[in-house]
Formats: sequence, structure tokens, C-alpha cells
Amino acid sequence: MATELAASIQDLAILLTFAFIISILFSRLNQPVIVGYIVAGSIIGPHALKFISNVETVNLFAELSIVFLIFSIGLEFNLKRLRKVGGVAIFTGVMEILLIIGIGNASGRLLGLSYVDSIFLGGILAISSTTVIAKLLTDRKQLNREFAQIILGILIIEDIAAIILLTVFGGVAAISLNTLLLDILIKVIEIILFFIVSLVIGLKVVPFIINTIGKQYSHEILLITALGMCFSLSAYSRNLGFSEALGAFLMGAIISETNFSREIERSMVPIRVLFTTIFFVSVGMLVDFSIIKDILPIIFIISVLAVFLKLSISSIATYLSGYGALTSLYVGAGLIPRGEFSLIIAKLGTDTGILSPVLYQTTVAVALITTLLTSDILNSVPSIYNFFEGHTPRSIKEVLNYLVVWIDSLKKQFHGEIAHKLKGKLIDISINVIIILLVILSLAGVNKYLLKDSPLWLIIWSYIAAGVFMLPSIFIIHRRTNEVIDLFIEILEGNYGIFSRFLIKKVVRNMIYIVIVFILAVDFFPLIIAELPVYGYIPTAMLFVVIVLCGYFFWKTVSYFNSRLDLIIRETILSEHVSEDREHITGDVIESIKRRKMVWEVRIPLNSPFSEKSVAESNIRGITGATILYIVRNGNLIENVLPETRLEGGDLLVILGSEEVKEKTLEYLREGTVK
Repeated sequence: MATELAASIQDLAILLTFAFIISILFSRLNQPVIVGYIVAGSIIGPHALKFISNVETVNLFAELSIVFLIFSIGLEFNLKRLRKVGGVAIFTGVMEILLIIGIGNASGRLLGLSYVDSIFLGGILAISSTTVIAKLLTDRKQLNREFAQIILGILIIEDIAAIILLTVFGGVAAISLNTLLLDILIKVIEIILFFIVSLVIGLKVVPFIINTIGKQYSHEILLITALGMCFSLSAYSRNLGFSEALGAFLMGAIISETNFSREIERSMVPIRVLFTTIFFVSVGMLVDFSIIKDILPIIFIISVLAVFLKLSISSIATYLSGYGALTSLYVGAGLIPRGEFSLIIAKLGTDTGILSPVLYQTTVAVALITTLLTSDILNSVPSIYNFFEGHTPRSIKEVLNYLVVWIDSLKKQFHGEIAHKLKGKLIDISINVIIILLVILSLAGVNKYLLKDSPLWLIIWSYIAAGVFMLPSIFIIHRRTNEVIDLFIEILEGNYGIFSRFLIKKVVRNMIYIVIVFILAVDFFPLIIAELPVYGYIPTAMLFVVIVLCGYFFWKTVSYFNSRLDLIIRETILSEHVSEDREHITGDVIESIKRRKMVWEVRIPLNSPFSEKSVAESNIRGITGATILYIVRNGNLIENVLPETRLEGGDLLVILGSEEVKEKTLEYLREGTVK
């Protein structure tokens, strides 16, 4: 016993000493110290120098490290921050997690990984590293930037998803190929119930205990009480068949709502640092370079996939939430690093013996690569922005510019009665979605247990009965969705006169429906591709057709919308204002649009290279994206601007476009070119 204890102490001494030396080296190289810890583990581990005599002891400490790490993340759970950027955080977080899990799963199967490895790969790629990202933003002094606050909000959603994934993956060894979605759905429902019961009871009991201890006793007793509660709920969670991490996170989140949460969080810092170091070193100890050298192509492909998926999906989702293109790209780039949760998921699979060595080695390599690349990618965001700005089709770019302005306008209106209306409709939609899921769950259970060997006609009737039960909910969802869209259009109509036009209402409604169907189809398509043995080729082909049709109709709608929008805006402005006083262009309609940064006044310089040239010859719209609504010349208004209309130096052009379009137009009229 004494010999084992001495060996364990020696192992910890070697582990921490190497971690200290390598972390100093990486710190001086301005690289994340977490990468240094993993490198230190790979050096002293059983596949390299073999300095550690008892790997099991280190693994035991690593298991404890996970509980401490997740508990600390729970303590930092910040509902106020989530409320501040709640809409974009929830929308972007849910979108990117669902899509990346599905695409990662499908990619694993296409790369020849096993069924279980592919499931794990989706989860590994979906979750970013809270620890790495927070440290990176702090080091770059960007924590107070708008994109950083959005990233931190999204990370809260990802942390919750990671806990759910850890719990689901903990039982994946028992999941059957034929009942994958059923088993996962049951497990998710169990987790949600555990979440709800623990939070309801915990928020009633725990704050009272913690606040009482904090007022009457020392810091040491307060910390011991908090840790005792953490391990108690972790153990209870484990006994119920969930992961220890679920209980640790929930207790951390509950304690974060107490008056002494910050004090406990500060006391946890040295404990967290120690055990986090042990965890990352233990991860590195399992690195096997003999395997890595044989799977370099897979590592390269998955690393590229990891960077591309986070950058593209998170950026697009943030953009669709009403933020600018540059901010959205910063959000996508900032979420690229994979770290603690990806490694915990991989280690969970390795420890239970259901994950292949190939995927574990790939996960560690991808975590290192994405962490090291992120800072350079963040520095390259302006260049990426300029590339897409120069290569995006003008029609798409114009519609997206309008979309951002309109979504921003919508966000500012959601308060009071409007917020109450929207909340009620969304609750109705959510309840009926849950009802549909329960019907599907019941159908799966009936077919699995009651109708397993029944004739085909009876199974068909079970599907028909399920469809009948779902019809009322489908009708309510459709109706409430229409009402939500009408509410959006009603708000926009109050800000922009063009939304009173039937054509615009119709186009906007069609675009929203197309986007909703497209998102749902893309979310489920990778999962079905990955599970072809279960679903067969016909449903997959049908879903693929849906995606293609959505893309086609979206393009047609955007093109039609773009071709008609200029005329409609001009007609709206002229009919609502100019007819009252043709010599003034600064009435209520124009001013209201100007305040939304859509319409600008631009004067043609007297020495402009386009003086005495026609609108067609100047090609202002083709070069800058600006639409000339009308021209004011010597106090006279030229309403009907045609391709052959001549431009003169000193003309005041009233143009439609973003602020960036305005700046380009000024430069173009002045210089005759745009940089």
C-alpha cells in the first residue's frame, strides 16, 4: 500500500512538473497552455517516454477533474448574459449544434468510421471549448466587443447541449441500430425531466442552505458544503443512469443563483486549475503517435470540416439573427476551437471501450489544430469578409442587406404587448411540437413492442392513426406560424411603407416558409444519410428532393423579390409623399427609412467622370449595388429614372442600399472606380 502511494505521489510530481515546464514554454510562444498540457501528457505517457508508472491513478484523478471542471462551468452559468443576447444565442446555438451533429455523423460514415464512432464524431465536432475561447478573447482584449458577448451567450447553450450529449453518449453502448432515434429520444426526455425536477427542488432548497452557511460560517465550510452538494448530486445522477457531469453541472447552475456564488467560484479557482491540468495531461497521455501517423488524411479532413462547419453555420445563423456580416464572421471564427467537452466525450467513449483508438487520436489532434488556428483565423476575418463581399451575387447581397436592417428593426419592437403576443404563439407551437414528438415516440414503442410480428395492414393502420392524432397539432402549428409571420409583417409595415404592399407580404411569407422547411430538411438529412440501413433510400431521396426544391424556390423568390423591390419602393415613396409636394424629398416616409439606414442622398461631383452620361452607361447599380430611386436637379424632381436618363454634375441622387453601398457610390461617382 505504501509502495503504491509513493508511486502515485511520484507520478503526480512528474505530471505536474512536466505540465509546468511545457506550459511556460507555450506561454512564452503566445500559445494556449491547454495545448501545452496535452503535449506534456503525450511526452510522459505510455506511448512515448513512459515516465508514468500507474496510469490508472492518473485516470482516477482525471475522472474527478471532469466533475470539478463541469461544476465550475455550472457556477459560471450566467442567465443575465444569456438574456442579453438570448435570441441570437439560442437560435445560433441550436442551429449549429443540430447541423454539425448530423453532418459530423454522416461524414464519419462516409470516411469509413464505425456506427458508434460516427455518432461520437458528430458530438465531438458540435461543441466548442469554453475554456479556450474565454482565455483567447481575454488575451486579445476583446471580451467587451459585441461579437464576444454573442459568442459567450452561444457557449452557454453549447454547455447545456454538451451535458445532454455526455449523458446520452454514456448509454450509447446499449443503443440498438434499429432503435437509435427512439432510444435517444427517450434518454433526452429523461434528461429534461431530471433537469426540471432537480432545478425546481434545488432552487427551493440549496440557496437557503448556501446563504445560511455563508452568513454564519467561514469560507472553508462554505466551500466544503458546496462541494459536498456537488458530489452528492453527481452520485445521485450516476445512480439514475446519467453521467456524473449532469449532476455536477446542475448543482453548479443552482449554486450560481445564490448570494455567495462568486465567493465559491473564487475559492474553486485553484482546485479547478489543478484538476484541469491533470485532466488535459491525462488526455495527452493516451496520444499514440504510431496511430496518428497512419491516419493523417482523416485528421486533415476532419480538421477542415471542424473549421468550415463552425465558421459557416455559426456565421450564417448569426447573420440571420440580424447582425452584420463582419460581426457574424467574427462569431463563427471565435467558436472554432474544440477543447474540454470534445475531449471528455472522446475519453468517455475510450474508457467504456466503445470508441476506436482512431477517433480518440483524431479528436485530440483536431482539438490541438483548431485551438492553434483560431487566433490566425480571427485575424483573417476582414480578408474573408472582403472575399465574400466581392464574390457574392449582387441580387443575394442586396436582399441580405435588407434582411439585416429589417430583422434589426424587428428586434427593437419586441417588448410589451407585442412580446406577450409572440410569447403566447411560440408556447402554442412548442406544446404542439411536443405533442407530435410524443405521438411519434408512442408509435415507435407500439411498433417495437406490440406490433413486432403483426401483419402489414395493422402496422399501416397504426401509422394512419398516429397521423390522425397529429393532424390537430399540425394545423395549430401552421396557424400559429402564419400568425407569427403576420405579426412580423405588421411590425415592419409600421416602419416601412413597402410592407403594406401585397406583393411584399407574399414574398416575405414565402421566403420564411422556404427557410423553415430548408432548415428542417438540412437538419434531418445528414442523420438519415448516416442511418440508411434503418430508413432506406426512398425517404433519403425524398428529403434530398425537398432540399433541392427549397434551394430552387429560394433563389427564384430572391430574384423576383430583387427585381420588383426597387419599383415598389419608388412607387410607395412617390405615392405616399411626393404627390403631396413634388419639390421636397425629406418627408415622413423618406425620413423614417433614412433613420433605418436604407435610403441616402448622394450628390454627383461637378467634375464627376459620369457627368453627361446616362444611367445605363454609368452602371452605378452594377458596380456599387445602389438603386437610384429618383433624382433632384435644380429643385426639380425626376421621378421616372430610366436607363437612358442623363446624369449631370450637381445632381442629388436618392439611392437605396446599405451604408456601405452609399460609401461605394460616393467613391465611384468621385473616382470612376471602386477599390
